Amino acid sequence: MRIAFDPASPERLRRFGLMLPFAEPVVFAAAFAVEAPVHVAGRIDTALPCRIGAFTTVGEALLRHVAIGRYCTLADGVQTGWDAAPESWATTSAPARLADPHGWASLLGHDAHLPPDDFPAERRGTTIGHDVWIGQGAYLRAGITLGDGAVVAPRAMVMQDVPPYAVVEGAPARIVRTRFDAATVARLLALAWWRFSLFQLPPDLTRDIGRFLDHLEQAAARGAIEPYEPGWHGPDDLAALVE
Repeated sequence: MRIAFDPASPERLRRFGLMLPFAEPVVFAAAFAVEAPVHVAGRIDTALPCRIGAFTTVGEALLRHVAIGRYCTLADGVQTGWDAAPESWATTSAPARLADPHGWASLLGHDAHLPPDDFPAERRGTTIGHDVWIGQGAYLRAGITLGDGAVVAPRAMVMQDVPPYAVVEGAPARIVRTRFDAATVARLLALAWWRFSLFQLPPDLTRDIGRFLDHLEQAAARGAIEPYEPGWHGPDDLAALVE
């Protein structure tokens, strides 16, 4: 689907809590969905699937083939979803993988050919859980999963899955600590607090993990707090919002 975004489109979308970097026509060739409010300043590769949850902030990052949960923070320079090299092929170059890379086939007077059937199937998406912090310049290998609450240090090269609430750093990245003890992590995962809007809570509550858990567990048990369910916006919705 092609949407004729223009320089005025970002401001129109902003009114609905969707701060997205679409200021010129975009073709959505794959599944795309986003919850409001969200802030994305970087580039979204709409040729591959992308999903971004509410209350997530993305700096000047490149999002390719990624699903991002709620309340995440991605700093400038973060890279996700690059395809792995087809190491067993005769060549790893673009003409072996793509129909008409950069228009080269057309330039040389050749018909564009379909890429091998198995290459698109080899593409693996990157999954980022809820409340994940990713520092500046981090690289995430395609196909990995970052668990809820994980923290990735700046410049880290994450080559394998990261457990919930683990802190990783280095190249390749390794676990250096966990944010909380095992019992607290279990409570956080059971509560799944990202179901709710933090704006419904006292402003200082998030600074004390014990009080935060006690308050939300009790509120959820009493039904005193409702899940935040704004609905998802796909390409059709974005087109309607910028008309």
